[in-house]
Amino acid sequence: MGLANYAEHFLKTCGMTREALLVPGRKFEATLKAKVPHLYEEMQGIAAGSGQEVIDIVLLNSRFEIVLTAGDAHAQLKMMDGCSTYGQIYNAQVWAAQNWDWQSNQKDQLVHLVISPAGKPKCHILTEGGLVGKIGINEAGVVINVNAIKATNLDTSKLPIHVLLRVPLECANREDAVQRMGELGAASVGHVSVVPLPTRIGRAESFQVMISDPSGISSLETNPDGPWAANHLDSHGRVFHTNHLIVPDRSASMREVFFLKDTGPRLARLKQLVDETLAAILLKGAGVNGTTNGVNGANGVNRVQDKALPSHESIFQLLKDEQGAPFGICRAGTTEMPSETIFSIVRNCSERRSRVAIGRPCDVKEWVELAF
Repeated sequence: MGLANYAEHFLKTCGMTREALLVPGRKFEATLKAKVPHLYEEMQGIAAGSGQEVIDIVLLNSRFEIVLTAGDAHAQLKMMDGCSTYGQIYNAQVWAAQNWDWQSNQKDQLVHLVISPAGKPKCHILTEGGLVGKIGINEAGVVINVNAIKATNLDTSKLPIHVLLRVPLECANREDAVQRMGELGAASVGHVSVVPLPTRIGRAESFQVMISDPSGISSLETNPDGPWAANHLDSHGRVFHTNHLIVPDRSASMREVFFLKDTGPRLARLKQLVDETLAAILLKGAGVNGTTNGVNGANGVNRVQDKALPSHESIFQLLKDEQGAPFGICRAGTTEMPSETIFSIVRNCSERRSRVAIGRPCDVKEWVELAF
């Protein structure tokens, strides 16, 4: 389960020994027992099956909160993360995609969970051994994406991100997911996507989370100390995010610590690639007089775009881009910066179907299909 990897990780990134980690760990353990006893019981089972202590499993599930809200050794955080997310609605088809970038030594800890809980939707989750949630899709077509964002906001009375990410996958639609996440709260700042947009939801620290279902996409920057910030879809039904706060009118209570220099260029590059794809569609449809075939006026872009549905293959082309290497959308680890793309996932929420590239999408080790 990578306990040794994370013991080293905690020490390098925030200077915390296991004894120091037990302080926030015990607080999160009490929160999990009170708010999501079924997931705490799951952690007890993981501990029993692996011969570990339950508190160590709690620490694994709280790792982002511990590291990303730490006040010490910020320079060491340059070694971590780099995830890029993208969602779009095309002609009533909802797509959600992500590269998951993380420490190279965690590649062998990747697991595919297939969960069939009583009274809840069946779901597929791609995560690390010992974690109860991360990136996934359920049989109702509810999808979750996430980006880490460093901020000093922390509330241990709310759920750690990897536990919170399990919640939408237990819901039949995004409305239920938003309500349930709001009831439970979240411990930190980050990015998620949910529809409809909530006015206020709690979380223990900051993250960007994207939640999608067959009816659409919501992209939110979470905040444990105030309202979440809505990252609205653009005029073409698209949403993008990397590892920094981007919503202009976000709450002043979100105390970001900018920690990845490449997050801005990656966001710009992802938008550029999608814009170039749209431009190519328009060029292909252009007539000799410079107008688009069968399309007139300012709405031409949207109407031509509606005729050109994306595919798993075309979106994977975006995710394998290496501009800015080794720190591009498709990330390559180095000795100094051992963070790389561990898997890429493209999901059609409308069809409840996902395709996963294990490894960097420009060097795929294995393809996995997730369907119901």
